[in-house]
Amino acid sequence: IWKEEWLNEKQRWEDFRSSISKNVPLRTVEPIFTKANNTINRTLNLITEKLKSLLALQQSTGEIQSGLYSLALEVDNILSSIRSEVWQKSDYSMFSSEYYSQLGARQWEGLREGLSKVSWPGRKFLQKQGWLLVLQFFLSLGLTLSILRNRSFLEKDERWQFIAKRPFAAGIFVGFFSLMVFYKTPPPPTWRLTVHIIILIALARLLGGFIAKMGKRRLVYVLAVILIATRVFQTLGVPVPLFRLYVFITAIVGMFLCMWRAAESSRHKGSPLYIWTLRLGGLIFLSVVIAEIGGYSSLATHVLQSSLRTTFAVLGAWMLILMARSTLEWIIQSPPLRKIPFLQSKANVIVNRSALLTNVLIGAFSATLILVIWRVYDRPAEAIQGVFGFGFMVG
Repeated sequence: IWKEEWLNEKQRWEDFRSSISKNVPLRTVEPIFTKANNTINRTLNLITEKLKSLLALQQSTGEIQSGLYSLALEVDNILSSIRSEVWQKSDYSMFSSEYYSQLGARQWEGLREGLSKVSWPGRKFLQKQGWLLVLQFFLSLGLTLSILRNRSFLEKDERWQFIAKRPFAAGIFVGFFSLMVFYKTPPPPTWRLTVHIIILIALARLLGGFIAKMGKRRLVYVLAVILIATRVFQTLGVPVPLFRLYVFITAIVGMFLCMWRAAESSRHKGSPLYIWTLRLGGLIFLSVVIAEIGGYSSLATHVLQSSLRTTFAVLGAWMLILMARSTLEWIIQSPPLRKIPFLQSKANVIVNRSALLTNVLIGAFSATLILVIWRVYDRPAEAIQGVFGFGFMVG
């Protein structure tokens, strides 16, 4: 394009020179035309010279881009194969002699080897994202101090009493969870495990203050402990036979616990939703037991961990939905907005419509998170694109 523009410019100067009247002596304007022609020729030579290197650079860039596409396709194929391996038999049956032969002194050696490979954030990670760790800490500290300062005010409103009861949990949960998305590169496994444990403990504590009945509260704490223990054993590289034994025993205990709580709630005329949720949990734990017995250890671990993470995702979304509505009601009833008659006359409509919007947003975010948890998608951005881009052809 540049070359064509300068060729047109050269033609324009030639036409300009030929259009000059013969009565004008050329020696007075010839130096100007000569200078312009030389400038245009130097520019054309420069463009031609740089064009070769530019085309070579574009060719190498295209080859690199093609290589990146090939690598991305290879990664997608590997991830697809990993997802498919979950449904394949990956180990011996727990009641077979081959499995029992794996249990021995070598397992403790494997455990020590796994512990020796544990690494904490290095200097490079701290230099790049250490500011984010500091920001998480100070944001949590600031929110906690703010809640403690306004604790008496929050205790007056029944909807905010659970935050007043758990100021440290509320500050830590919001401070750490809200900034997790700003990690540009994945943190080391040990630090990621530490942050997830902090967030999960804070969430469990908040739910404990939010849930009135002691039985439900204890059940949430037990599920949190199981999920934390599972993540810890995976990060520390516990040998597969020992980890399978842990999953098997945990699933049996969880199954009997869910069935016992469901029977107790049914006997005391509890909520049907809560009873059927416990029964569903018992069936999930039963499926984990069956998968482990059959040698489908990857499937058993996936179902156990994904079910627990989904439970806390749903409970967290439910808590956020109620908190969002309470916040909207508090804002619309604040002293500055009470002075606006129109807002007060339409307060219920405004709160209901705004709450519907926040419910949709929280629900969509929770749905994408659950899809990633169950490995339907590998990344949150891909899950969001898949949810909002869902459709079908007609005709």
